[in-house]
Amino acid sequence: MKKNVLFLFLLFIFQIAGCKQNEIKKNNEIKESIENKPTTSINFLSFLDEICWEGHKGVFKNCDELFTDKGHMFFIIIPKGGAENWYNKQMNNFSVKDVWKKEDKILEQINKCLVSNLEKDFNIWVFYVDVKFLKRNPDMDSPYSPVNPRKVQVCFYKEKLKRWDVIDVIDINNEKDESNFNNWRENYINSIVKKSNESSNNSSEDKIKISQKWQGKFSRNFTEKFNDGSNSSWVYYFIIESNKVVFKSDSELPIESEYKGLERNNQLELFEGDNKQPSYIIKEDGGKFYIQSDSFENRKGWLLLDKN
Repeated sequence: MKKNVLFLFLLFIFQIAGCKQNEIKKNNEIKESIENKPTTSINFLSFLDEICWEGHKGVFKNCDELFTDKGHMFFIIIPKGGAENWYNKQMNNFSVKDVWKKEDKILEQINKCLVSNLEKDFNIWVFYVDVKFLKRNPDMDSPYSPVNPRKVQVCFYKEKLKRWDVIDVIDINNEKDESNFNNWRENYINSIVKKSNESSNNSSEDKIKISQKWQGKFSRNFTEKFNDGSNSSWVYYFIIESNKVVFKSDSELPIESEYKGLERNNQLELFEGDNKQPSYIIKEDGGKFYIQSDSFENRKGWLLLDKN
């Protein structure tokens, strides 16, 4: 009887050890599969010198056809905080009413710090064709042109790992494949933009309760005078509730976005996203409310708000 009990006990110990070994083996296989994910050593960003709007709000691409000695590159660049959410917040940073002027200013700011901050604040994809699948055009404006058959690698930059992963490879053998690929790429871009916006809308943000003193609907009128003597006017609205601040503008393209409110030093600071500096500051003086922002022409001045 004692021998049987001892045998069963030893069998139980061996089974536990076997399970642990299998678990370690499985974890090592997962780790190995991650580490062995196809990558490329090409530093794509070193070839990117300017970006432009892609078409979706908050989405960018390289401005011109980018043929290099490494191959052809087509960039898609999307803010990590969500494309539309990021776009609306950036547009709110400028008091000018003209939408195109605002977008030009956004592009100007991004292109100034293109190399240093792009991978930190944006998700980046590259559709890449190796130079071996290109034909030289010595007497033409474009130095290369693609040939069939060829392969298109879809690469994504892993900012934490500091590497480019090859997440898909598409074979193009003929004109039909070419047409199918163009449709596939358009649908793929639409899907990652949609996913970006849905992720932003579904993300949970800590809400800080705003006291009754600040709650209400506030507005401020702005006017811009042009060189031809004409004027343009628009209104900023701030709807302050107990757990959020909604910003609206009656500009040519209606804008609406949400801010977090933080009461400090008898002022209400409004923050966009994860920014450490407030986009707007509201103060109360003698029963009247005033607003200040770096986006205003007079950055340090306080502008009177109308409370409705």
